[in-house]
Amino acid sequence: MMSLLLVFLIAGVLIGYLRPLSAGGSKINQLVVSTGLFVLLASMGARLGADRTVLRHLERMGLQSLVLAASSVAGSVLLVHAGHRLSVRRRFLRDARRDEGPGKPV
Repeated sequence: MMSLLLVFLIAGVLIGYLRPLSAGGSKINQLVVSTGLFVLLASMGARLGADRTVLRHLERMGLQSLVLAASSVAGSVLLVHAGHRLSVRRRFLRDARRDEGPGKPV
């Protein structure tokens, strides 16, 4: 089953690469994708809502989901902050070396 999904994914990428959509086709494609996503989420929600085991453990799963989401956001913010600091430091060092070039008084 998973290999079939992968085949369709690769086929879609190749078709999109070899024959891109026009502006009108892109709008229609966006509508189809959004509608499909809505139907998928609604059916998943209905399936979860009908599962008694899920409903019994909803509080515990909700707390675990909250911790996971907060950790993901915090990790992303920390990595972006570290990358920004590194970028600023490199830019500062590059500019300092450029300013100390030949012909500049010491």
